[in-house]
Amino acid sequence: MKRIGLARWLPFFLLLVGGTSGAQSLQLQWHRTFGAGENDYGRSVIQTADGGFLVAGDTRSFGSGLSDLWLLRVDSEGDTLWTRTIGGVGDDHPGDLLASADGGAVICGTTRSSGAGFSDFWLLKVDSGGTVLWERTYGGELEDECWTLGAAADGGFLLVGNTRSQGLGVTDLWLVRTDSLGQQQWNRSYGGSQADGGYGALELEGGDLLLTGYTNSRGAGQADGYVIRTNSIGDTLWTRTFGGSGEDRLFACAAATPGGWLFTGRTTSWGAGGNDLWLLRLNELGDSLWTRTHGGADSDLGLQLLSLGAEGFFAVGQTTLSQPVMQQIWTLWLDPEGEILWQDDFGGFAHDGAQGVCATQDGGFVVTGNGYMDADNLTDLHLLRLESTTAANPRAMRRGAPALFSLAPAHPNPFNPATRLEYALEAASFVRLTLHDGLGRRLRVLEEGPRAPGIHSLDLQLDGCSSGLYVCRLETRFGHTSRAMVLLR
Repeated sequence: MKRIGLARWLPFFLLLVGGTSGAQSLQLQWHRTFGAGENDYGRSVIQTADGGFLVAGDTRSFGSGLSDLWLLRVDSEGDTLWTRTIGGVGDDHPGDLLASADGGAVICGTTRSSGAGFSDFWLLKVDSGGTVLWERTYGGELEDECWTLGAAADGGFLLVGNTRSQGLGVTDLWLVRTDSLGQQQWNRSYGGSQADGGYGALELEGGDLLLTGYTNSRGAGQADGYVIRTNSIGDTLWTRTFGGSGEDRLFACAAATPGGWLFTGRTTSWGAGGNDLWLLRLNELGDSLWTRTHGGADSDLGLQLLSLGAEGFFAVGQTTLSQPVMQQIWTLWLDPEGEILWQDDFGGFAHDGAQGVCATQDGGFVVTGNGYMDADNLTDLHLLRLESTTAANPRAMRRGAPALFSLAPAHPNPFNPATRLEYALEAASFVRLTLHDGLGRRLRVLEEGPRAPGIHSLDLQLDGCSSGLYVCRLETRFGHTSRAMVLLR
């Protein structure tokens, strides 16, 4: 009976579930550059619902000011569909980009064209055609610079950077919390008497916040990695610093399996060169579990990080080649312990580096950054797509709609009578996880409610159910996805 049952359901199982992961490997599918006669940079990228991409960069080649926010909409092959410039007479730069459920996007950055001071935090919403629906500025009379945008479970936003207008020191890490329309709800500054700043924010289960950056006010060296956990209204729960006698900074953070976080940045305190890519793994109490460095004799650093669940992490940044000396876009697939499974570098003439990455719907990645394409010392925006050469689709946490979430295959599968389900959220969202039979009829709600970014899992027990195909459906505010599984008695 078991063999007959398996033969009956196996075609559906293979179609909907797919194989298991093999050795991870990627290959370049295409590499595009965009720009004209001035310096142009790529900062962040998301995948759109039609399989194309939206890139946020800044440009001096186009627009009305010294530098303007530059939006590029491309198709799945990287060919331009449209571009937009947004900004005033001053310097305006994007920091980060998030997809919105209506097909548009929300962008954070720094503006010197509007606001209260020399520079201000900047948040704007655009529709699917790049038209600005609203924009907000936050700041005081001095310099305030925003680098990262995080999503909150209630639809609001977390803006993180550094401020000279608020706080105690030369600069402080500054967090601004808004509602879904960008109206400020509160702000907090963190730091001491010296220069401190922030690069990242995550909303955790239960509403706590995790902030990352650098500090010169405390720690062991010139600058140290800075990690702060707060409650839902920004009150500090604990603070940690990490580093040695040199210059150490943490630029990005991602949820780790089974818990805690991985951070990436740069360090001059350890490693082989002037700067090395730095990995730091913490548990949920902020205690260091391990650190790793990757790099050579020159300057190497990690700027962005994606969690891939059980498959590890994907990091991007910059590496320096020695023969001849030139900086290149650096991409790395890391196992859960931070060891390199695969890496490659890409670029043009010199001074290349990656600043943004998103996972694609087919299991690959798209990376954006900048670099010289010839000897004219002018930078172009770079966009490149990597495709997986393995059969399996990695469980990537995705930055674009509908790819801000993923649902991993059930394990084990086939099963009798219990299996484990796992899903990943890069941004906070309301979640509904439901179980359906092979005809699509809903049998039960497995999980429902707001969830923080990270890896979530639950055990499914199907006592009393008959053998056959079952489907688990994950619904989020960004879209939905499904996985098939086979109960085999």
